[in-house]
Amino acid sequence: MSRTPRIDFLPYDAQALSEATGRVAVFLGVDGPDSEVARDLDAAMGGALSRLASGHRWGRARPGEIVEIAVPAGLAAEAVLAVKHDAEAGRLAMRRAGGAIAKSAGRGA
Repeated sequence: MSRTPRIDFLPYDAQALSEATGRVAVFLGVDGPDSEVARDLDAAMGGALSRLASGHRWGRARPGEIVEIAVPAGLAAEAVLAVKHDAEAGRLAMRRAGGAIAKSAGRGA
């Protein structure tokens, strides 16, 4: 029988974010880090999220899709799940993102 993965939603704390273990999900805008959390995480990762957002892979991703960064530099996490979001995206895209995050929580990096 499979085990239900544990997903925690925590208040934002920059120090705790860089020390978090497991998988960390972050929402990124179409053009890259567009929130305080995403910008702080990007800085801790040496600009990896900004580089991701400027690449072809991110450009092809649809809102709600996830791009995984395994063993991110500067973090204790085993992976960062970059979720593409767009203000124009509907609920279905965000439900797709939630499902992908939950699915990812059940496997290792």
